[in-house]
Amino acid sequence: MEEKKGLRGYDGGCKWIEEGAEGKWGGGWRWRGWSMFMVAKVGSIIYQCELDTSVPNMKIFREIVVPGFDRTAFNVNQIPMFIVARKNILLDGSHPCLLYGYGGFNISMTPYFSVSRVVLTRHLGAIFCIANIRGGGEYGEEWHKAGSLAKKQNCFDDFISAAEFLVSSGYTQSKKLCIEGGSNGGLLVGACINQTYVDDHLMCDIDGNHLTSAAILGHDGSVWAQSASFPKFKPEEITGIMKDLDEPGFLAPTGLYLGGTKFMVIQGEPGAVIRGKKGSGGVTIKKTGQALIFGIYDEPVTPGQCNMIVERMGDYLVDQGL
Repeated sequence: MEEKKGLRGYDGGCKWIEEGAEGKWGGGWRWRGWSMFMVAKVGSIIYQCELDTSVPNMKIFREIVVPGFDRTAFNVNQIPMFIVARKNILLDGSHPCLLYGYGGFNISMTPYFSVSRVVLTRHLGAIFCIANIRGGGEYGEEWHKAGSLAKKQNCFDDFISAAEFLVSSGYTQSKKLCIEGGSNGGLLVGACINQTYVDDHLMCDIDGNHLTSAAILGHDGSVWAQSASFPKFKPEEITGIMKDLDEPGFLAPTGLYLGGTKFMVIQGEPGAVIRGKKGSGGVTIKKTGQALIFGIYDEPVTPGQCNMIVERMGDYLVDQGL
């Protein structure tokens, strides 16, 4: 048996230790350890498994128990979040708050020491939070897959929900909340800012109802901001819309297509607004100097209500030189 030594791990006091491990590579014993969660002290598990079986049988060799922490008690139907603040703060919404997220590549976001975060919480009265959203590795591969590829929207929804929780629970208020992320987390922040903007200004309440979906696109079809439910459109569909705005009546023979759905073109404002109808619903599109504003509706929302919201946003962008 070949001897292998120097397996590294953590002890309960957050210090590196050296563990002597004996085993042979390929077909024998192998030792493996990783950090599960870090709560005050580092909770670590070392597993033992047989590698000569098709499905390794993982057995716990040693587990560091953190008092008051039960790793089996977490509900995977909820989004965990680490909240760091001074003791006994008042939950009156008066505190500035920094919310951090990543949500990708099976990477778990665990607590860590940071001088800058300590300065924020101890000396500036801020609250620092890490949201363990789907796409990460906190609950294994299924948690990762639930925020990947076609399910990427779950990451954005989780992060927005975490922010809403902080506001509704009195930790902060919307005007004092800042969100941060890097790399994949930068995508997260950008998407949340844009989607929230559309939700606030286009998907807003209309007598207890709201549009089915909405978006702001550039003239070239680039997405500036869109709701989660906005259809996946084709480049040629945006090209056709721009052609109709430049040459009113261009879409009349074929209809207006958006995400593969056909709308019958009805009276609009030549060169400025296109309106389409399909059954009890429809679409309104307004052109500004640089953007196209889309609003898609269905009953009980009326065409007039959709027109009002879309054109109001269009007028605002025009005033901003957009």
